[in-house]
Formats: sequence, C-alpha cells, structure tokens
Amino acid sequence: MKKHYCIQSFRAKSVLMRCMKKIPLAMRCTLFMLFCLVGMTFANEGYAQKTMVNIALENKTVDEVLTELEQGTEFVFFYNNKQIDVKRRISVRANNKTIFKVLNDVFKGTNIGYKILDRNIILYDKAVGADGVQIALQAATVKGSVVDATGEPVIGASILVQGTTNGVITDIDGNFILTNVGSDATLIISYVGYKTQNIKVAGRNSFKIVLVEDAEILDEVVVVGYGVQKKESLTGAIAAIGADEIATTKTENLISNIQGKMPGLLIRQKTGEPGTFDNMVSIRGYGDPLVVIDGITREGTEELAQLNSEDIESISILKDASAAIYGMNAANGVIIVTTKKGVAEKTRVSYSALFGMKNATGMEETVDAYTYRMLANERARNDQAAPEYTDDILELYRTGAKGYTDNNWIDMFMNKLAFQQSHTVSVRGGTDKVKYYVSFGYNGDNGLLKSGIQYYHRYNLRSNLTAELTKGLKLNVNLSGRWDETQRPREDFMWTFKTLMVNDRGIGTHTINNPNHLSAIGPENKNPFALVDPDIDGYRKNRGLTYSADVELNWQVPFVKGLALSLLGSFDGNNRNNSSLNRSYPLYDYYTDAPAGTGGSTDAYSNTMRIYQKIYGRLQANYMRSFNQHNLNVTAVAELNSTRRDELSGSRQYSELFTNDILNQASPGTATNSGYRSFGRLAAYLMRANYDYAGKYLLEVVGRYDGSYRYANGNFWGQAATLRPNRFSPLIPIGTLDDNSELHTMIQNSVHLIDGKYLLGGSQLDQTNAFADIYAGGYHMGTTRQFEMTAGLDFNLEKWTKGLSFQTRFSIDYSSGYDESYSNTYSVYEPTWYTYNGENVLDALTKYGEDRSSGSQNVDGSWYQQTLAFSAQFNYNRTFANVHNVNAILLASGYQRTDNGEYHKISNANLGLQVAYNWCHKYYFDFTGAAVHSAKMAPKKRNAFSPTVSLGWRLSQEDWLQDSSIVDELKLTASAGILHTDLDFTDYYMYQGYYTQTSGAWYGWKDGASNIQSTDTRRGDNENLGFAKRKEFSVGLDGSFFNGKIGVNLNYFYNRTTGIPVLLYSQYPSWFSTGWPNSSFIPYVNNNEDRRSGWDFVVNYNQKIGKVDFTLGVTGNILSTEAIKRDENYEDAYQSRIGKPLDGIWGLVSDGLYHCQEDIDRAPATSSFGEVKPGDIRYVDQNGDGVIDSKDEVYLGHAGWGGAPFSYGINITAKWKGWTLFLRGTGSTGTYGMKDSSYYWVYGDRKYSEEVVNRWTFETARTATYPRLTTQSGTNNFRSSDFWLYKANRFDLAKVQLTYDLPTRYLGHTWVRALKVYVSGDNLLTFSGERKLMEMNIGVTPQCRYFNLGAKIQF
Repeated sequence: MKKHYCIQSFRAKSVLMRCMKKIPLAMRCTLFMLFCLVGMTFANEGYAQKTMVNIALENKTVDEVLTELEQGTEFVFFYNNKQIDVKRRISVRANNKTIFKVLNDVFKGTNIGYKILDRNIILYDKAVGADGVQIALQAATVKGSVVDATGEPVIGASILVQGTTNGVITDIDGNFILTNVGSDATLIISYVGYKTQNIKVAGRNSFKIVLVEDAEILDEVVVVGYGVQKKESLTGAIAAIGADEIATTKTENLISNIQGKMPGLLIRQKTGEPGTFDNMVSIRGYGDPLVVIDGITREGTEELAQLNSEDIESISILKDASAAIYGMNAANGVIIVTTKKGVAEKTRVSYSALFGMKNATGMEETVDAYTYRMLANERARNDQAAPEYTDDILELYRTGAKGYTDNNWIDMFMNKLAFQQSHTVSVRGGTDKVKYYVSFGYNGDNGLLKSGIQYYHRYNLRSNLTAELTKGLKLNVNLSGRWDETQRPREDFMWTFKTLMVNDRGIGTHTINNPNHLSAIGPENKNPFALVDPDIDGYRKNRGLTYSADVELNWQVPFVKGLALSLLGSFDGNNRNNSSLNRSYPLYDYYTDAPAGTGGSTDAYSNTMRIYQKIYGRLQANYMRSFNQHNLNVTAVAELNSTRRDELSGSRQYSELFTNDILNQASPGTATNSGYRSFGRLAAYLMRANYDYAGKYLLEVVGRYDGSYRYANGNFWGQAATLRPNRFSPLIPIGTLDDNSELHTMIQNSVHLIDGKYLLGGSQLDQTNAFADIYAGGYHMGTTRQFEMTAGLDFNLEKWTKGLSFQTRFSIDYSSGYDESYSNTYSVYEPTWYTYNGENVLDALTKYGEDRSSGSQNVDGSWYQQTLAFSAQFNYNRTFANVHNVNAILLASGYQRTDNGEYHKISNANLGLQVAYNWCHKYYFDFTGAAVHSAKMAPKKRNAFSPTVSLGWRLSQEDWLQDSSIVDELKLTASAGILHTDLDFTDYYMYQGYYTQTSGAWYGWKDGASNIQSTDTRRGDNENLGFAKRKEFSVGLDGSFFNGKIGVNLNYFYNRTTGIPVLLYSQYPSWFSTGWPNSSFIPYVNNNEDRRSGWDFVVNYNQKIGKVDFTLGVTGNILSTEAIKRDENYEDAYQSRIGKPLDGIWGLVSDGLYHCQEDIDRAPATSSFGEVKPGDIRYVDQNGDGVIDSKDEVYLGHAGWGGAPFSYGINITAKWKGWTLFLRGTGSTGTYGMKDSSYYWVYGDRKYSEEVVNRWTFETARTATYPRLTTQSGTNNFRSSDFWLYKANRFDLAKVQLTYDLPTRYLGHTWVRALKVYVSGDNLLTFSGERKLMEMNIGVTPQCRYFNLGAKIQF
C-alpha cells in the first residue's frame, strides 16, 4: 500500500506554532481554541466539495497524476498496489473542476472506485470493495499526549512523521491525533526549550511522550575560560555537566556528586569521616586542578566540595591546552563552576530534602580473646618458648568468667549505621530588568563512633542578583556564606579505628577490681573507652565562617559597536576557630589494678584563629563584530589579586580541674603563643582572539603573561617524605634554656632564629631538612610561557562536484619555562637536653655548617614542548537515482610532539579512505583503508596498509518480510579487516642492536699490568621488525520483534593478533645471552600470537502488564582468549602457555596438609621452598622428579584481568501510574582469585584473623583447613597454589530506586507545582560463594552500602 502526504496543511500549522511561541500562555490557549473551532467549521462544509482542481498532464502514469494532485491540494490517496494499476498512462485536463470529476476522468473505463473521507481518498477495486484499504487507513492513525517532566501538558508541541510533511501540533491538553502514519515510521517530537525526541512507531497507536528541558538548546553555549563559546566553535577538550545531572545523586560533598559523570575527571574519596573533604581530584591523572567559581579563582577542591549541589547551574572542565588561558597554575587543568542566577519568570520556590544512612559492607574480623591467647601460646611453643598464658587464665577466658570475657571493640564502639541529612530551600525569579536567586541549605552528618564525638554541621547561604541599571549597563551582585562545625576525637579517626582493630579483646575497658579505673590495653597501651569520650581524652573542634561578595558591572559601549567592558571586584574571607583539648588520665593493669602509666596527652588546651582575606579585581574588554562574513571575537583581561593570611595560636597547660575551653582559665605560667602574617600578590594580563570566515575557517590565538611565582629552595616534598623526626627535630624550641652564657651567645649569633623561638635542627648525618630549606635555603622563581593556535578551513565544493566538500585543521601548542634561584647554605644545631623538675631543659648545642649566601643567581630547569597536529579530508555524500547512496571520506592526518632532551620526536601519521555504499537502504557495503606510518619499526617496515570491509543486509526491507507480524526490523552485518599497530612496541629503535662500553666488563691484560673495559652488546639487530597485525572478523544481528516488544542486538567477534614483538630466546643458542659479562645478541622478533573471540548481546523486553509498563534489559559478554604462539621452551607440555587463556593463573596443585613427620618422610617429593614441617601444605610433583619447585606449576584458572568468561547486567523498570521502580544488577562467572592478602597469609608477627581458627595442630591434623602457624616467612605455604584459589563468581544488586511523582491533577490549583519523593539504595547485596571476601576491603577503607530517602517540591 502506498501513501502520499500533502504539504499545505502542515505549513499552516507550523506558522501558527511559531507565532504562538512569542505570545503569553493565556493568549496562546485562547488562540488555540479559536483555531480549533474555525478548523472544525471549515471541515464540516466539506473540503472535497469546495476544492477546485486545475491540472493538465499528457501521457503520464496514474502514479504521477496522483502525486500531482496531492502536491496541488490537501488530498492524500490510499490504495492497494495489487488492485490499482498505477503504471497505466493517461492524459488528463481539468480547469476549476471538483476532485470528483477529475477522478471520474482518470479511472474512466476501469473497474476502480473511490471513497472520499474529508481529505483522505481511498481507491479500490469495485469487485473487492474498500473495506480492506479503509481498515488499513484506520490502523495508520496514532494518538497520544505530550507532557513535561512535571506532568504538565505541553501545548503546541510539534509531532512530525520523519521524512514527510505530515504532522500536527498538540491541543490545549497536550493531546494529538495523527493519521496516515506507517507502522515503520518515526515520529519527531519537538518544542522550543526541550530536547527533540525521535520515537519509532513500531506498530503502536498510542503514546505518552515526556519532553525533557534543554536549557542549552536555546543558545548552544559552553562555559570556557573567561567567557562562553558556541559548541560548534570549540576546539579544546572541554566537558560540561548541568544542574539536572548533578542533582541525580545527593551527598554532603559536591565532588562526590559529580563522580563518574564527567569524562576525564578522576575522583577518589580518602575517608568518609564527617566534615573531612579530602577528595583526590585530578583531570586526566594530573595533580590538583585550578578551581574557578563564578569567574573567581577559589581556594582548592575543598572549597568546591562544600558548595551546595542545589546552587550549581553548570560545571565545566578544561582538560587540554584550553586551560592555558588561566596561566601557570592551570597546568593540571581547570574546573569552572557557575552557580544559579535569577531568571525572568514568576517566582518559584523549591524545597528538597534527603535523609540517608550508610554502613560498612564488610570488616576484617579478628579472633576472640580466648582464641587469641590459645594462638599466642601455640606461637610460643613453635618458637620453643614458655607459654604466655597459664592454663588457669585460659580456662577463665574459655568459660567467660567475670572479667575474662571477650570484648569485640568494633561492635562496642562503632555504629552499624551512620545517618546524614540535607535540606535546601531556594527562591528564583525576576523580571526583564531584575533577576534573583536565593538559597539556604543545611547538611548534617554523623560518624560511625557510638559516643557521638563525630559530627559535622554546615549551613549555606547564597544570593545572586542581576539588574539592568540603564540600557547597556548591568549590575551583578553575588553573595555567599557558609558556617560549619566539625568535631572529632583528639586523635585522627584512622588512629582510633586502628586501636579498635588491634586491641587485645581480652582486656576490658576498666580493671577487674575497680570499675572507675581505666585499663591499659595492649599492644598500644590505649583505651578506646577514653579515646571516644571528649570528657576523658579530649577532642578537636573546628568552626568556621566562609563568605564572599562579588560585584560586577557590564557595559555595552554605545559608541563602539561590538565593544563590551566589564569591571569586577571580589572580596573573599574565611575565619576559622580551631580548638583542641588534650587530657591525660591514669591507666591501670587490668588484672592487678596497679598503675600502668598515663593515657592521653599532656593536659592542655589550645586555640588557633585563622583569618584569610582575598581581594580580587578584573578589568575585561570584549570585542565581537562581524564584517560581512568575517567574524572577530577578541577578549583582553587585566587582573590583580591580593591575599592576606593571619594566624594567632595560644596554648596553655593546666594541672587543676578543667572547666571550660577558655584559654585564660588554664595555668598562665605555661602559656605559649605564636602567630604569623603573610601576604601574596599576583598580576596577570591575557588576550584571546577568535576569527572565523563564514563559520568555516577558524583561527584562535591565546596568550597570557603572569608575574613570577616564588617558592622555597630545595626539594621540600622529597625531603618531607623521608624526614625522620625520631633522629632529630627540624625546629628546636629555645623556650627553656640552661643558665649558660655561651649557649645564649650562640643563639643570639644565629642568623636564622625562626619567630624568635626556634633554631634550625639537624645532626651530623642530617645537615639539611625540609623546614630549614623554607626558612633559610633561598628560593626559586619559576617562569612559564604558553601559546596555542588552532586554525581550520571548510570548503563547499558543490560547484565542481555535487556532494563534495573539504575541511582541514592545523594546530600548534607550545609551552616553555625556566627557573631562577638563589641557593644559600645554613647551619643546623643538634641539642642536648636534661630533665629538671619534670621539664626538659636545653643544655648544649652542637653546630654543623655555616650560614652563608653566595649572592649568585642560578638559571636552570629550562624546558619546552611543542605539538604540531594536522588533518585534511575530502567528504563526498550523494544519492543517484534515488536508490544508490554513496558516502566517502579521504583523510590525511598526523601529529608530532617535540620535548626538550628527547632525541626522537613522538610522531604519528596516516592516510585513510572510507567508502560506504547502500542500495535502497537495504544492502550495504563499506570499505575502509588506512595507510599507516610508524618510526618504531625498522626503516623498511615503517609503512603498512590496513583494510577493513563491512557488509550489511536489512532483511526487514525484503518483500517477503515486510508484512510479517513478528519481525519489525532485522539486519545482518559482517566485517573483516587487518589492522597494523605499534601499541605493543614499548620504545623506539627496538629493531637496532644496543651496545655499551661505559658499563662493560673489566678484563686484566699483561698479567694484570693493565685493565681493559669491554664493549658489550645487549641486544641484536633485526631489520625486518615490523608492525603487529590484528586480524578481525565479526558478524552481527540487530532486530526488533512483535511491535517493539523485543529488541535484540547480537554480535560474534574473532580477532587474532600476530607479530607481537619479543626477545626470542628459545630460537638462539644459550651462549647468545650470558649473565657475566652481561651480554646478549638476542633481537626483538615479531613472534607472539594471541586470539580473542566471543559474543556480546543486548536483549530488551517491553510489555504492558495490566496497567504496569514493564521493561527488562539484559546485557552480556562471553569472552574466550588463547595464547596461540609463545617464545617458550618448557620441558613439560603441561607448563606450556600455548593453548591457555591470556589471563591464566599459574601455581602448584596442593594435596592437603602433612599430618605428621611420617607423612613428610615417606613423601615422594621434597620441597625446594625451605624446611617442611607437619601442618605445611603438601604439593603434587607434576613431573615426578622428586622435587617440588616452579616446574610443578600448572594452569589453575581464569583471573579475569581482561574480562570474565561471562559477564552480564540486568536492568528492570516497572512504571505504574506515578510509581517507578528501577533495579540494576551486574554479575560475572568463570573467574578465580587468589587469597594472598595479609588477612589470609598470616605468618611472622602478622595479626591473627578469623581465617587461622581452623589451622593445623596435632589435634586437628585430619580436619584442619589452614596450615600451621609459624613465626617464619612460610615460603612453602604462602605461594600461588590452588590451596588459596577461590571462585570469583558473583552477582551484585547494584541499585534499587523507588520513585513517586505525584500527578499534577492532585495538586490542583495549590501553590505546589510538582512533588517527587524517592528512596534508593546502592551497593546493596552481593551473592557469591565468597560473599564475605567480595564485600571486604583489606587494609583500606571499608566498602559501604548507601540508603537514601529524598523529596523535591517545586512551588
């Protein structure tokens, strides 16, 4: 059946739609109703009766006549092409006649009748009737509704059949009805301000379409350095994220909210301690990035982390040289944050809330008190030492007598769940003249310690105001503030947690005989009961107020077209009040109640107040003008930055009763006070110029000049990493001096007396240190220069060849720098102390070195890097005779990077050709060829050609499948190719021999009278070393079935990589390579060969069950790998890697444990891994040589490094009315792991985990599952073998979320616009035979499950 569509009908609707967008909503509704009423009136008069036709055609087919009628009127014809002969030729003339008369002339003398339904005309064979065609016409009608994300109807949305002019717009309720729609058609739904959607009909006739807002679609801009750019003009690597995507996850930490959402941004959180914002943030793996918030450089990622997620409009990251505009500090990339501003609309109030909790998925578990003591005695017996605990003590612990019970410190002092909450209220609105945004937020988080000593509270306030003062003059005022408070134990939480993990579980918090005496608990002599109680051990409390104010004026200069000036002033401040209380308390022996030392720290209270202030000013000029087709955009900026830091610290000890955390209530005689003040200033000037011609040829130039940056001489961080404070103190306090005039004279003569209180410390072995370098070692000044240029040309070559175009790109990136320094020498002092009346007194000083300044300036560290990149391509896109579709690309590209000190430039070049052809979008043929070049290959092997061929067959377009009730869409594909690659080549010149004399061996000559150093060869030549080749083949199937209910994508792939370069030892005599002298003539050879093959698939099932819309999606990957060829020479075939997986685990095969000495004596093989005793692991002697060694290792299983043999994912979505349930699970099978961490391999003085409970003893010799305990290294037991092997099969319930969107009809005319509530959980369950191992992190922060309850209300 063939269908034609008319054009005038939709044109009228399209014009009306564009006009409606420009008028208020109420008027739009009124006009829309009027339009509908008028349309109904005309429809009732009968379009066919009043439409007059004018046509004059000679010797044309019926098909051509019908097409002409459709183009001149609004009629659409429907017929069955098996009944109507549309190839019959006729002549027809009509002048101002009705359609009835024209059709009578066209079908005169035939048995064809017609039936007119308004603008639809059905043609039919009178012998058959019109019912069949009319039924098909009715089936071609679709209807539905269009709403926004809140459920509000979208009035005037466009629904268009793709590739036609057949379309309608939605009515006042957002509903639409569209006729003449094919079952395989695609609907295009669009509306201004929303993302356009393409929806396949797939036989359905009812739709509910939800449009998603797209703020960027109106202006298509991205925030970049010092401004915005159109997406189409971007040449740098920039990623951006909007407010909606940021808000999909909620935590107190903004950085955690964007984790995994921006490519190139790497984030890892070190700790989950409340109030700690120590995320490791990098862009593409570099160091700390620069943070810019609302155009102002802010203080690092900690400031970024504490922003309220609800206040963020967008975040952009500059990942490449596009960050150079921010100067030297932007070398690691830039994070640009834009907060929300007011909008010209009716005031909207929004409230969101989140209530969450978290718990650890798995924790390391230590043995209980009784077991620990049993193991300690066993360990002592193994060392031939006396037992550490008597039998009487053991019995008391075994029976759990009073005072001899087990104390599980984790359960006693840590919560199973930790709670957090956040609330945000925001107001947004304004007029054309004034726009505003105000928000207030609160975050609260509690730690895992039960005592409540850990907490974090934060209050955020932000206000943004934009006002147009006069025409062309705008004022922006941004105010923000944050108050936060954090409390922690006196020690860092990690040390408190360590105490809970390692403390002896057999010692209680208080002594057996006195419930008021705290016990001294080994091995650290700390008491957790005291550590988590601020009234006993003390605390650390931090309070702070952070604020900022930005005022900006923007002036569109009226007398210079295209010129805009802006002046910005900013004031930032941060006031911190940090206090800490250290308390000491007596500890007692748990059993005897005798004094056992002092816990805590010296009784003292300290208070530190820090004030940070920053003043920033910026003058910016923007000139943007178009001259005919020449477009120019120039930005010039001058900025000044001044900072001031003040710190005042005071500390006092006390011995009397402590009452309040106020300095003057402690002992004034022990007061110590300190403080400092520092200033910083920076000036910078920059310019960026963008030029393009007709939007085709692009050029961008960026330059910046910075003032110098000073930093301390010496390698501070390198020395700080190795500085050993147990050997010396880097700063020596001189507060308590012996009455020694010589000592006073030495101090007074010192050039470097830091703050009047400290000398530089050292020793005879340590005559420099990191702190001394800062104060006395001089300084470095670093200067950098950066430049980048990108140019592009686009040519439309339609004048010469239809469908042909050309484009090219060229870029230069250049950066350089150098260091200036002054290096001073300084003296350090080694003190001698003695104790007097319980205080340390400085008795003597030994001086090392001299204070001396050479006055010489050093200039060094110069460097440069230059990158050139070029690409050019011809594009050809054309269709011949409406059936032959051709697309071709001819490409040449290359780049070259030059680094100082590197002889060989990093280069890459290739020529590529891609030709794609299809006939009627049914049969497809693609060819791709690339001529590649690599200087890593030998000179004669540096060029290669990589061809790829792909075929496709769209079976669903065949006549014998077009009318199928099962198949909607079905396509088969196949491809094959050979790719040449140098990724396996680790260096240049691998084809050349390598010789050395500087490290050659020494030989005696003339009876030892002289020594001669030899010239040694370390590698042989191979002038035939060429590319590795990856030969690939794949077939695929893509289909949709049962009117879109089932979708399938299935692919099989097979690739074989040959010619992987290795040093081919097995093919040369052994004397080609010797250990001494270190010499080798073995060359690199293209030898190794790998095979990878498998399947990947996606299956989606969509079904409406009752009133529930149900969707099930399953993804899977089946992977098989094999080593085809290797350089190996194993004596035994079972050790050959050939035929085994690439990710194979190799190790020994265990045969239980040696039960007794007789087992060892009669064992057929002896171990080469040290002395074996009863309780050690017995291994199988695979080769029967009587020795257990590496020759007995065999393949044990897949490790899954490159992917599991089978991995899969499951997604389930169920929607019912306003409810949405979403579940996601992931799993893998077929891999193995090795229990080789310190939790399982327990030897020497490692702590005892629960794994050792079932260890071997003489009593458990027949049932033990763990080897004997040993104080040695246990080399026989703790090595790769199947004894420690486990199956890593797992299924993870990764996410569950239940959301309820309250229908707008329930809200009525209330002040609530939308309401959404949700509850979600992440990382919830792991199903595995080794679940405990899978959920437990060993030696690092525990994995956590997360549970959240949230709501969002819009007013």
